[in-house]
Amino acid sequence: MNTNININAAMAVISAFIRENEKEFGHYHAATLIPALEIAMNNNIVKSNDNYASQILGTAMGKPPAPC
Repeated sequence: MNTNININAAMAVISAFIRENEKEFGHYHAATLIPALEIAMNNNIVKSNDNYASQILGTAMGKPPAPC
């Protein structure tokens, strides 16, 4: 888990990029994509064996908006 990536700061940067480039790419609707991305970034559940945990800080590794 990338606990050092602040979700609010990341969403501000990603949202600005999505809005600025919406017309250039044309295959998505920014007003729909941004709230969906916020849901995905803020609701990460991790399963390990039979245990479930909710990530409360940072960005989950492996999600498309997370760095490699």
